[in-house]
Amino acid sequence: MTEPADVDALAASIRADSADLSVFLEVLAAKFEDALPNLTTVDRSGGRFGRRSRVERVSVGIGDRKFLVARASTGVTSEIVHEVRGVRLSGDQVDFDTWSRALATELALYATAESRGREALSRLLS
Repeated sequence: MTEPADVDALAASIRADSADLSVFLEVLAAKFEDALPNLTTVDRSGGRFGRRSRVERVSVGIGDRKFLVARASTGVTSEIVHEVRGVRLSGDQVDFDTWSRALATELALYATAESRGREALSRLLS
């Protein structure tokens, strides 16, 4: 069972760098690429191989849910998408706090089900 304290700590870790929007997506992308490389997709302004270019969007897919956060003119937009076999069934734009809490909950559930998930959770919290 997932402990609420774990979810709260993980959600706080995800939101930790959101105050400085100029680097927020960069830090978030680095955290997730390191901890969950098989579940994370990062879109950069200079293309896929432009490691020094600006991060435009981060996507974390767990099961049939995809968590997207993207650069926008007013900051960031965050969306939770239900997708099955690459087909988008639904999507909801949510505020960033709701997004980070939902992602933290999914990650905590993933961590209880998979040993790789527990390792990834540890890397995200450190």
